[in-house]
Amino acid sequence: MMYEDYVITAVKAGSDVPYLSAIFLDNKLVGIIQNKTVSSDVKTEDVAKFLYAIRSDDRYYPQDIAGFIKNNLTVVAANDDIRDNNHIVELDF
Repeated sequence: MMYEDYVITAVKAGSDVPYLSAIFLDNKLVGIIQNKTVSSDVKTEDVAKFLYAIRSDDRYYPQDIAGFIKNNLTVVAANDDIRDNNHIVELDF
């Protein structure tokens, strides 16, 4: 069995500063990080839009996504250096 551990990061359209990141272990969503330098207020609708944009049948998402966001989202000041990354999603929030 192959395990897939990775992070997918979203930036606001027109920006290169990371905003939201979804952490996957074994293709299962285990956490969400929000960059405090973009916004210190959790915007559930932005997080939901991000998760919807990266949805895939290959990944497992909790059924109670609102509860997951409430209990598993961490707001931290993130490093602004995202470099070249194949897991960057640009969204218009």
